[in-house]
Amino acid sequence: MVTARGLLSGAPARLLVLAPGAPALQRAGLRAGSGCQVLAHAAPVVLDERWWARNGRRAARLQLVVRGASAEEVAVLALSRAGEWTLEGLYD
Repeated sequence: MVTARGLLSGAPARLLVLAPGAPALQRAGLRAGSGCQVLAHAAPVVLDERWWARNGRRAARLQLVVRGASAEEVAVLALSRAGEWTLEGLYD
């Protein structure tokens, strides 16, 4: 979880993939129902979307390095919005 101050509440240890993702994620071994060990992570980047409006939202992006199903290291970008995490991308 990302706190109101933009910090992680604890170091991430596992990435659980709950739903099928893009083909590139599946090729990297990040398939629905799989769990991967988090090897490293960066500090979260807080996004204040439409901060000037009443319907503005807050989100955070987090870069993770995980060990995929094929035992290779994979770098991914995760997005947290309203307490839910989604995978947004895969680094080559």
